[in-house]
Amino acid sequence: MQEKGPALALVLGGGGARGYAHLGVLRVLLEAGIKPGLVVGSSFGAIVGAAWAAGRYSLEDLYTLALCMNRRRALSLCDPVWPREGLIRGRRLEEFLHTLTGGVSFPELRHPLAVVATDLERGETVVLQEGPVARAVLASSALPGLMAPVRWGERALFDGCLLSPLPVAEALALGAQRVLAVDVSSPVDGTDQLHALVYRVRRWGSRVRAVARRHEVTFRLYTRASQMWPPSLRALARSCTLSEEKRSCCPPALLQERVTVWRPAVQGVAWNEFHRAAECIAAGEAVAREALRNWHGEAMLH
Repeated sequence: MQEKGPALALVLGGGGARGYAHLGVLRVLLEAGIKPGLVVGSSFGAIVGAAWAAGRYSLEDLYTLALCMNRRRALSLCDPVWPREGLIRGRRLEEFLHTLTGGVSFPELRHPLAVVATDLERGETVVLQEGPVARAVLASSALPGLMAPVRWGERALFDGCLLSPLPVAEALALGAQRVLAVDVSSPVDGTDQLHALVYRVRRWGSRVRAVARRHEVTFRLYTRASQMWPPSLRALARSCTLSEEKRSCCPPALLQERVTVWRPAVQGVAWNEFHRAAECIAAGEAVAREALRNWHGEAMLH
């Protein structure tokens, strides 16, 4: 007889500081006696999900940690390096995540967790459920161009948001009977402008390449110069290409009846505005309380 998957999977999407709203959602759900059988997180959603799943800190402690975070403390987690693979090595952040999760591996977690990252080279999402939790979360949060990739076996992993900012499909694939997804995405970060910039650069490069082809010596110089681009820039360009492909279609998983999406009112918060944690947490609490009132304690969530 085939074993059933979790009755309810809580999907926590990425969005930087806006992800503090996940703490508010978790608080309201737990107060209502609703405990997810699985948490699936991407990027900042993976950080919040791992912190709760590890159980080293209570939810109130996590609230306190969030309210103490600001840009200066966030910058203290950065360890700049010569920008070959990224501007930040990631060791300090990994140490912080190690402390936050108690240094446990996935089987040692108090609550089931799945972390979503992106394999840029293969152009696919990777669901992590084994190995050290802190390193998996680091991989899920590694922004191309900014951070060096996280080595995971033969893979080089980056931010889960590149292909799965709201990993509903991954939760369903893991057997979840119902999915509650918390979407904290927003256009305020200017990702559209980033895509437009990368498009213009690539278009300019194509024109230069076309001209260079007319002269063998010039083309050789162009080819050699393009190969000197640091991996960080190549990763950034590749990530923009993949994100553009991802944005071009509506994820069919979101259209399923067993999927519910909550969207806290955090669209005006930039990804790096960590000093607005209280506002984001309150928004998460508000959207959860309103939704639960409308559902009138619907049994499907228990």
